[in-house]
Amino acid sequence: MIADTSFIIDLLKREESAVKTMKQLEKENKAYSLSTPTVYELMIGISRADIEEKKELTNIIESQTIYSLDKKASINAAQSQRKLVKNGKRIGHLDALISGIAQKNTGKILTNNTNEFKRIKDLQVKNYKS
Repeated sequence: MIADTSFIIDLLKREESAVKTMKQLEKENKAYSLSTPTVYELMIGISRADIEEKKELTNIIESQTIYSLDKKASINAAQSQRKLVKNGKRIGHLDALISGIAQKNTGKILTNNTNEFKRIKDLQVKNYKS
């Protein structure tokens, strides 16, 4: 399962549902991974973090499997986005890229941003706040 940026941010903020989900994943011995667009988004936001948050975020990034945007993931993202645009339901470019990576590697995404990701066929979306 690939964790979306929203999950990592909420973990850093100690948001209750994210922490609870993390504990459940650990209890079930399930791991989450990240995508390169998520790392990009997190690294942009790190400038607003204090020193402890920066350390924690760096530790999270360093400890997770990171799936890259490659040719197959790019094609997945483009195909999904084309279908969505055709139906007037376009999603953000980074979300499209994250979904393409998830489709290629795990087929699952952990997010609070379900409105966009649920539009993508062949992607299981788990909302950690529901």
